[in-house]
Amino acid sequence: MKIMSLFPRFATHALPVCIALTVAGCAGLPAVTPGMGTSTQAPRTAENLIAEGQYVEAAVIALDDAAMIEGSARIAKLETAAWAAARGEAPELIQQALTLYPNVVTSAEQQATRQTYQALLAALQENPAQALELISTTTRPSRARPLGDYWLTQALAYRLLDDGEAATLMLVRREAQLSPNQAGVNHQTIWSLQQESSRFLFADPSVRYDATTQGWLELGQIARRFWTDENAIYDALNQWQLSFPGHPAYAEYLAIAEQTALTTLHSAVRRIALLLPTSGRLAEAAMAVRDGFIAAHFADTATQLDVRIYDTGKDAMDAYDQAVADGAELIVGPLDKQQVEAVIQYNANRLPILALNYRDQPGQNPAVLEFGLSPDDDARSAALRALDDGLTHAIALVSDDEWGQRSLQAFRQAFMAGGGVLLDASYFTGGPREYQNTIKSLLRLQESAARFEAIQRLVGEELDTAPVRRQDAQLVYLAATPTQGRQIRPQLRYYHAEDLPIYSGGRIYAGTPDPRQDKDLNGVHFCAMPWLLGNSETWRNRRAEVGQAWPGRARRYERLYAMGNDAYLLASKLRNANWSQLPLIPGATGELSREQQRIVRTLPCTEFVGGVPQVHNAPVRQRGS
Repeated sequence: MKIMSLFPRFATHALPVCIALTVAGCAGLPAVTPGMGTSTQAPRTAENLIAEGQYVEAAVIALDDAAMIEGSARIAKLETAAWAAARGEAPELIQQALTLYPNVVTSAEQQATRQTYQALLAALQENPAQALELISTTTRPSRARPLGDYWLTQALAYRLLDDGEAATLMLVRREAQLSPNQAGVNHQTIWSLQQESSRFLFADPSVRYDATTQGWLELGQIARRFWTDENAIYDALNQWQLSFPGHPAYAEYLAIAEQTALTTLHSAVRRIALLLPTSGRLAEAAMAVRDGFIAAHFADTATQLDVRIYDTGKDAMDAYDQAVADGAELIVGPLDKQQVEAVIQYNANRLPILALNYRDQPGQNPAVLEFGLSPDDDARSAALRALDDGLTHAIALVSDDEWGQRSLQAFRQAFMAGGGVLLDASYFTGGPREYQNTIKSLLRLQESAARFEAIQRLVGEELDTAPVRRQDAQLVYLAATPTQGRQIRPQLRYYHAEDLPIYSGGRIYAGTPDPRQDKDLNGVHFCAMPWLLGNSETWRNRRAEVGQAWPGRARRYERLYAMGNDAYLLASKLRNANWSQLPLIPGATGELSREQQRIVRTLPCTEFVGGVPQVHNAPVRQRGS
């Protein structure tokens, strides 16, 4: 974006730049001779051209006039030329004016004016650091024109440094040196700045400014931030009016802010930025998500979306900044949990974010939805299936790792919320030999054996009776990998729990039918994503297409392909106005719905019969729904 776009009324003029050193004038302008024109025609003076808004021409005339004057007497003309050249977006003419300054400047005010235009030239040449350094050593001019440009220089420099708040403050300070008409143009400049979201990425909400500056900043935030309903917009606008009575933005820009916010609210998302670590340690997983997302995008012929991919492998903030600069309207990603937290904080409600992971502590940010392959969804679905099957008393056997702990917590919460009772839970580690002690303890076989031995001692003879497992449990919740499950299921049978139903999450299924390996899992009920179960022609076909397109990664990362598919489904369905009322979406990873700031998946359930999953008709639903 050009620096002088801060002057929205004025376009760049491509006039030849030449400074006349003789009475003949500049060859690029028509010569003026006696008798030419009519006696009523106004003379072509710099000030007359400025009044007509012809700033480049005015600067050329002022430079011509200055070239005809010797010494310090030319300074006034040079100051006029520099001021007009700034309005006309002609930094080369400012340079010409500075070059023609005499070696000795006669007053402190003239010296301050010259230094101001040196700094302004640096800003116009997109060197903000130099501009601010020069202005910091400059005495503030006292006359209106150079003083206005003293503040303007800092506004331009701070804008280039993406400090929109400081730039706004400088423009507000500038206004005291402007005429009413010029103040109106300055308001346009301030408002134009407020719509440049990238200039406010580093804004500190704890910093407060004078009432005029703060009013512009807060109204700009209302116009450019992400909203989920109209009432919130009107509440914010009403509060703004109460906080800033008589603000210069009230007459015109309050209505513009309202219309901008409402237009954004009801606009469909068109430009999507997909932020993924396509380089680094998560590159393989990220590319699977990417490929699933893009495959779904190409399969969707009804929605015309502009999808761009940004690599977060080195710096997620840089990727975000580039996405914003490219006009992104929705951020999808990142994938890494730490980057998710960082980008959400960095975003500060500017754009809606569909994060591809869950934070440890869900926030209340209305601009954020979190989506991922949480084990919680599998465990919750298993709990609901058991309850739907009429089973209310459970024991749990889970792997002793973070995944197992999370699965157990989710199962417990969903099961108890539906009226169930979790009687006991045990964690298993190691291999089959270690499993047996954990299983016997969970089934209370040692207690049964101890009672049996006590009875034998009491009667004084051996009894032909086997230990009896606990009788209060109606099911076992098992959180295990396929290998673990194949080893644990036979031991449960051996230790007298062959009639105890087993419910599990989708992790127990490797994803591909394998009757020889999975025959030991017969009878195990589990809930898994439709992509793996192939319970619809859509997912069977899509999965086959992905396998053909990316055979190397398809099998290893197929759950992440499904996640990428559903990330696209969510992104394509989201509209600003329905962000908080997202409908149920049948996805590849489950039936997608919203709970507060998170997308949850409800999964279809099945059981192993002959070593092959046999799918139930529909996903389980929340009890009472």
